[in-house]
Amino acid sequence: MPGSAQHFRWADLPVEHLRGGITRRYVTSAKAMIGEVALRKGDTVPPHAHENEQFTHVVRGALRFRLGTDGVVQKPPFLGYTRRAETAGL
Repeated sequence: MPGSAQHFRWADLPVEHLRGGITRRYVTSAKAMIGEVALRKGDTVPPHAHENEQFTHVVRGALRFRLGTDGVVQKPPFLGYTRRAETAGL
């Protein structure tokens, strides 16, 4: 039997302050995560990996991704990467 749906509002979720000016809010389930991440120009995300695929939608500004050694559109699970905000974003 299917589970019940849950409704979340970004404004109701706690903001987590990470390194530099990076902040995030996110919702997770057993198999997926969706998040809202804000970065200031020059902020960097240290190399890390996820067990699930990750997609990024840039609302405002620009990000430069380094995925493994090549730039790609889709990141397979467990491929390490870094991130740097080229301009201020969400």
